[in-house]
Amino acid sequence: MSSTEVTENNVSHYSKVAPTDNNMTVVIEDAAWDILPTEGAEISSV
Repeated sequence: MSSTEVTENNVSHYSKVAPTDNNMTVVIEDAAWDILPTEGAEISSV
């Protein structure tokens, strides 16, 4: 996915949060995943 493309945030497993003025990028390398997520996958830290 290009950084200029927009993916709609349609969550089904977690509550949707209100947008804020804060932004961050989290980079997780492919080798860190047991199962590689697909585009649009819901990822959460607990």
